[in-house]
Amino acid sequence: MLRRVPHSWILVMVLLGIAFTLGSVVHTQKARSEQRRQAGMQEVIANAQPVIAAIHAYQKRHKKPPKTLESLDKSFPQPGPMAKNGWDYGYEKDKWTLAVSVNSEYTPNSGFGDTFVYRSDGQYEREAYGGILERFGEWGYYWE
Repeated sequence: MLRRVPHSWILVMVLLGIAFTLGSVVHTQKARSEQRRQAGMQEVIANAQPVIAAIHAYQKRHKKPPKTLESLDKSFPQPGPMAKNGWDYGYEKDKWTLAVSVNSEYTPNSGFGDTFVYRSDGQYEREAYGGILERFGEWGYYWE
């Protein structure tokens, strides 16, 4: 003899199946987004190496960092597609920063204004650039 399953149970099972499927899709998309962000940060770090080396060399010769990257009289690789623009450079006395504003497709938080920063002194505030710090090697990633 066959038992009849109430319609409400069938509906519950269908809804659970849909929720599980959507959860799996969202998890997969977040994992891919994080992989893209990690790869973008690695590319920025690699492209920053000649810039950082040139700043250190200038600072060693002149006992102070350059006022601008243009004063280094060199052309440097662009940061990569993770960056909205080119390099952002700033200095104060003997300390300097090299940063990029992160393109929205590389931000894990739906396109807010994250910043990826290298500080010559290695000191990163917990909160800066409108965000919270996540360390990435010698660099800091600020989530807005």
